[in-house]
This record gives sequence, C-alpha cells and structure tokens, in this order.
Amino acid sequence: MHNDLKQTAGGVVALLMLSACGGSSSTPETENNAINNSELGLLAPGVTQQVPYTVSFADEQLQEASGLQRSQLLNNLYYAHNDSGDGPVVYVTNVSGQGLGTVTITDTEAVDWEAIAGAKLNGVPHIIVADIGNNSGARRDQSLLVIPEPALGDLSVGFTIESNSRRVALSYADGNSYDAEAVFIDGDNDTVVVIAKNGQDTTAQGIWKGSLASGIENSSIVMEYRGLVALSSSPGVNAITDIDIHPNGREIAVLTYGPSLTGQVHIWAAQEGEGTADSLTRAADTVLSVPVNSFNTQAEGISYSADGAHVLVAAEGPAVSKLTVISR
Repeated sequence: MHNDLKQTAGGVVALLMLSACGGSSSTPETENNAINNSELGLLAPGVTQQVPYTVSFADEQLQEASGLQRSQLLNNLYYAHNDSGDGPVVYVTNVSGQGLGTVTITDTEAVDWEAIAGAKLNGVPHIIVADIGNNSGARRDQSLLVIPEPALGDLSVGFTIESNSRRVALSYADGNSYDAEAVFIDGDNDTVVVIAKNGQDTTAQGIWKGSLASGIENSSIVMEYRGLVALSSSPGVNAITDIDIHPNGREIAVLTYGPSLTGQVHIWAAQEGEGTADSLTRAADTVLSVPVNSFNTQAEGISYSADGAHVLVAAEGPAVSKLTVISR
C-alpha cells in the first residue's frame, strides 16, 4: 500500500441523526489534527449534540452516496462511496461530517458501486466494496473488491491513500444476472450475503450466499439462492437499497426507500437456532422510519455505529448527499 498525503477539497454532504435517547457533549480536537482513537473514539457513536440533527459532510465529491460502512479500527470513522459516475474512490468521514481523507483503489474502476461491507479475514479488518449494480440486467462483470482496512490513526486529516484490491468476480448459481444494492458479511466473517432483486418487484428480492474465503482463493464467487426477503409488495417503498449487520453479529438492518424515499429501516434480530440471513425470510421485528428532510431524497446506504446504538443512513439529495442516523 502506498501512502500519498495531500489535502482534499471541501464540499457538502449531509448527515441526519435520530436517537431516542438524546444527549449532548463535545469532542475535542487534537493539536496536530491527527486522526487517532482518543479523539474519534471518545464517544463511541460520535454523537456530539442533541439528536436528531443534520450536519454536512465536508467533501463535495461525495454527491451520490450509495454505500456506508463503519470502521473496525476507529469508533467514529466511516467509509462511504458514490454510486456510478465517480472514480474508484472510498471517502473517509465521521458522524460530524468531517472529510477525513480518501482511499483510491488503483487497480480497478467503479462501474456501479452499490454497497460496502466490513469483515475480519484471518483477524485482519478488511473492507469489501460491492460493484454489483446492474440496472439493465445484462451486466456480467459484477465483482467484490477486497482491501485491508488502512491504519489511519497516524495520518493527518486530508490524507489520500492508494491501495490495490483482490477482485472477486461475482455470479449467481442460476445463471441469471441480477441487480443488487445490498451486501454484508455474516458474523462468521466468511459468508457473503447479497440481496438481489428483479427490478422493483419487492416480492422477489432474493437472499444469496457465498464463501468469501473461497471467493478470494479462486478469484470468483458463485452465489447460492437461500429464499426471499419477507417484505410486502410495495414497489419503490420496499425496494432494498442496503443492509448491515450489528456489531453483535446477531441483528441485521435492511434499508428500503420508504414511503417518501427518505428511508425505512427494517430490523431482524436472529432468534435462538436461527441464522441472521435466514431470519430475513420471516417478518421483521422492528421497522423504523427515517425523518423526512427536504434534502434527503433517496436513501441508499446504511451502517450501524461502532457501539450498535445507532443506525446511520446515507441518502442522495438534489445536489449533495445526506446521512441519517436513527436509534435502534
């Protein structure tokens, strides 16, 4: 991995936070503006004012946020990326919206990045970018891009990092080519779960599984069908746009557009003897609505906070992207 430090441009992406518990405090900044665990991890969820609240991400390049994932190394650090039309860039931010830096994956391009997930492979934290969008239904080059999570604790705000990836070609066992926007790595740190859909038919959003370790070894992964997500038929409203697994490995949050496209979060808590992905085939335990905000017009990405107390939702806007965090 090559480190090349330089300042990034400022910009705007918004973050909306919702919590049932509220509270306020402040996070001190270090004298050298370095990214370190004492600063970012002081408050595990990163909540620094009364919630719900809206703030702006500082990086103007993050205009069409599509994926969001918490860091496994620093508590108040998150990775985000644009949908299509951007380079292979992962943006690093926190819940205050600060633009901390970027990670560029140099050996690939971003065709239709739709999701990002985290896993520990042989104990080492990795991030997995899912280039799995397929709006036309004809694409055959979908893939997962696997990179070690960079150690950012000693870098200054404004860093840029270049990284190579391990590309894992993704296909489906039935030979079809699906459009997908949601992926997570199960609690075993190996099972890849992809939610694939047939257009906006919300009665046919399939659960597909594969082994990440096998995929990395063979540079390809064939996803096996495991049933349908139990969401009622409501085109648009119940269309799944992202998914994340709780830090406890036993709860998952599924993001859909919701009635106003600003987002609805469906939460499944795995019961005794039940796998997390398998729980998706029954009714959700809880449904949370993302507060309507004039700027968050299309909910696309979701991540639990490091302590699992909040859910962060990234949404596109008319000009800039937003983020919503809700208490689970």
